[in-house]
Amino acid sequence: MHLTRSNISKLIKLERVKGKKWLTTATPGTHSRDRAIPINVLFKEVMKITKTTRETKLMINKNSFLVNKKNISDVKFPIGLFDVIEFPGLNENYRLTILENKKFGVKSIKSEECNLRPCKVLGKKVQNKSVLQINLDNGFNLLIKDNNISVGDTLVLDLTTKKIVKHIKLEKGVTVMLIDGKYLGKVGILNEIKPGIAKKRNMSLQVGKELIETSGRYVFVLDNTLTY
Repeated sequence: MHLTRSNISKLIKLERVKGKKWLTTATPGTHSRDRAIPINVLFKEVMKITKTTRETKLMINKNSFLVNKKNISDVKFPIGLFDVIEFPGLNENYRLTILENKKFGVKSIKSEECNLRPCKVLGKKVQNKSVLQINLDNGFNLLIKDNNISVGDTLVLDLTTKKIVKHIKLEKGVTVMLIDGKYLGKVGILNEIKPGIAKKRNMSLQVGKELIETSGRYVFVLDNTLTY
């Protein structure tokens, strides 16, 4: 399946190219289509490392890169925010992020970061008296016994073991990125969490000299030791 260039996700920056109307669309997966970029589009339009779909397929067939520590087999494979792309043969590693222009981009990261992915807690429910199911933004579901984890918190996962290596609570003073809405891509310090239901409450944050208010749905708590 393909989409016209005009119907692609607002997060993907495209150059106007005469005669090029269609783009690869992401397959259904852990990321929704409007919040993901197909690996073929990432390589051709953003990173500029391939010129054709055939070249992207060749890289896939040669296992030239990893996404979140795994080989992939489809040019439509969806890459989501903060996913990790590694090129072992080149010793180059990148994390997908949102740039100041409100579009997807990649940031070069150190090799020690390749195994780490920050994930936002989207929901949790009790499985039994001692076990909770935690639902994360990348589609993972974890069964844990730590009742201190709340919706909106960030868990940094080891991509190899799928274990939690760090828990950062959603609270005043943490660094956050806005991943949707009017202030998409802005990074600031969380100033206040308004009263209300966890998924619907508003929050204010300090971005430079500006104090802005937004929905908690758009707030992603960052681990300051990682590159975004």
